[in-house]
Amino acid sequence: MNLKIKMNKIRLLVSFFLLVAFSLGLSAQTELPMSLGAYAGLNFNMHTPQFTLDKNTRVFDQNKTTVGANLGAIGNYPINDNFIFTGRIGYNGLGGTLDSKMADTTLEGNLHYIEIMPAIIFSKLIPVKNLYLLGGLEFGIPVSNNYTINRINKELPDNSFRMALAAGFGYSAKIGKGAYLIPELSFRLPLTDVSSNSQFKSWNVPQLRIGISLCFSLKDDEKPVERDDKNFLDVGFAEVKYYDDDGISYPLKKIKTEDIQYTELFPLVPYVFFEESKSQPNGKFQILQQEGKTGEFDMAQLAPDAIAINSRTLDIIGTRMNLQANSEMTITGTNDNKIEKTDAELAGKRAEFTKNYLISTYKIKPDRIKTIATGLPAKPSAVTIPDGIKENRRIELSSVDKRLLEPILIEKERQSIATPNLIEFVPKIDCSDSITSWHLEIYQGSKKIRDFFGTGKPASVKFNVLPDELSAGNIPLDYSIKATSINGLSKSTGGSVPVEHFSFTRKKTEDLPDKTISKFSLILFDFDKADISQPDKETIDKYIISAIKYNSIVHIYGYTDRSGDEGYNKKLAERRCLAVKEYIYSKIKPQQFELHGVGESEMIFDNENPVGRQLSRTVQVFIITPKELK
Repeated sequence: MNLKIKMNKIRLLVSFFLLVAFSLGLSAQTELPMSLGAYAGLNFNMHTPQFTLDKNTRVFDQNKTTVGANLGAIGNYPINDNFIFTGRIGYNGLGGTLDSKMADTTLEGNLHYIEIMPAIIFSKLIPVKNLYLLGGLEFGIPVSNNYTINRINKELPDNSFRMALAAGFGYSAKIGKGAYLIPELSFRLPLTDVSSNSQFKSWNVPQLRIGISLCFSLKDDEKPVERDDKNFLDVGFAEVKYYDDDGISYPLKKIKTEDIQYTELFPLVPYVFFEESKSQPNGKFQILQQEGKTGEFDMAQLAPDAIAINSRTLDIIGTRMNLQANSEMTITGTNDNKIEKTDAELAGKRAEFTKNYLISTYKIKPDRIKTIATGLPAKPSAVTIPDGIKENRRIELSSVDKRLLEPILIEKERQSIATPNLIEFVPKIDCSDSITSWHLEIYQGSKKIRDFFGTGKPASVKFNVLPDELSAGNIPLDYSIKATSINGLSKSTGGSVPVEHFSFTRKKTEDLPDKTISKFSLILFDFDKADISQPDKETIDKYIISAIKYNSIVHIYGYTDRSGDEGYNKKLAERRCLAVKEYIYSKIKPQQFELHGVGESEMIFDNENPVGRQLSRTVQVFIITPKELK
């Protein structure tokens, strides 16, 4: 058989296989899962000898194709949607009869191998469904390699370990529940000769192989009932996680609550923010008393929440000005000097509105309040980004009397503190159309802890657990989210996290260590700065230094807002931590300092709120002091 005829037959075989595979692929709907099975097939062994025996009298240099067999076991393991690892081990027959130029002289090679082939199936790279490409290495261990010439059987000297490149394609057709029939065509290009003996050198055997395997899935591969792609809504949670001291997130497994003696200092941001071109503050961010209703606001009832406290800035100032009868206040109105630049009176209107609110609501004498109108603030936020532009639309409060703007201190003999106290819910909502609304609820038993609402698909929801917000008991924290689509579909899902509570009584009974915690949240830094202001140095002197005992552990956490590069912000947060440590160390030398430059990776306050962004440019100082045993 000459080479031309042989190649034509190979082309016909390949074309037939492609036609069958393509025809099957038109209706195929399955893919190859993790499975085990068996394979069998035919080998077209293309012997290419170039050697001479018996002192150049018997020349074997004529290519010849013979037919052999292969069979064995196969395993398939999907790596991902595009790649499947496949492994085969079995028998490979490469034998055949070679012709010599001498009349009536033939050599019959009995070549039998145990083959091992690791390979990768490349799925979804061909437009036909379930038609795949294959690439790998074939390793062959010779088990019976001899030859017969003129009816004399001899052992083939120096028979070689076989190695060949394998490439091909196949098709996985599902024929029943968990059963797959897989035809495959491949070509093996040898990298080694049949023998390493010099007399038989240059005898190798490329192979064209056609075979079929029957595989059975190792797990239930039944697909769920297909949804209506024209009208569907899927609601779930991609993850529920918490953050450690360095801002690294982990899956939330449990919440610990502990009764401790707790003190927290909350900063009062001396700004009130306004919407574009508005002369009254946004009611979403600044709550105002109705005119003449002076009895409704009570500072003693403020929640231990920095955002909530700073939503009542003007009421706090009005209350304090009544307590400090001789105090005076300066209100400076500003604008963004961009969109609002043409409105020359807007900054003044903002300052006058604030003054009139204090006069009408808290009966402050007009001569105690001075107003100033300007353009940009003296220390503006970034004027090139939207968040900074919004923050420059504000009034600024200042006073010679430091008591008017001092932080708010909340002290309690017993507060229940949660660890972790910052939890992030990441909803996963998939819908055939747009989401009109979603509602995330957090419960503990029958007690509703918190509500979150929104429109569109929520990216994530952060839950900052306040002191005493969770019940004092081992009651799980339950959460659920409900979403509604524009076409009326509505679905909800939820989950639960166990809570373990350590009361004062339990800690005494179980001889567990007790401690006091003092937390100081400070507005220390202007935008993109790490310098401690003079008022905040005074706050550190008054509150923090006096709280540090000889056995205290001082933790300093640095944060930034969301503006700017994350890597830069982490370094900025570290500089802020270091600045606070060095200032404290200049006054007192605690035995243990721990610095945590978190940056923007952990958003401790809502950065959609301009007050939240101001509060995020901060350090928080935790002073943990173990109680001495009596």
